Amino acid sequence: MNRIYALIFILLYFNGYSQNLDPSRSVDWTLAGLRDTTTNGFLEINMLDQGAIGDGITPNDYFIESVLSSITEAGVILNFPMGNFLFNNTINIPSNVIIRGQGADKTAKPAHDPRPGIR
Repeated sequence: MNRIYALIFILLYFNGYSQNLDPSRSVDWTLAGLRDTTTNGFLEINMLDQGAIGDGITPNDYFIESVLSSITEAGVILNFPMGNFLFNNTINIPSNVIIRGQGADKTAKPAHDPRPGIR
């Protein structure tokens, strides 16, 4: 019987002791997730401000080519807002340029379109 009481005492002791965590050692989960610092300092360009039209009918080749030819910064992010952007020619994107949209369901170049696109 004494062994049972000793076992219960030990289990309760370690269970209660193991649940205590010093607050200075706890994790702040509000900071969890990926922090992308590779694009810090990149120039962000809104393509609507440059004349691009996301109606799916108007070609946007001139607008993106003019922006790409004027880039002198180390890194640039081209922001395409919601819309369907048409390109009639293949566009070669330099390695220091990132194309960013509002999501696949909001910003698109039609996948069924057999014409050239962005490379």
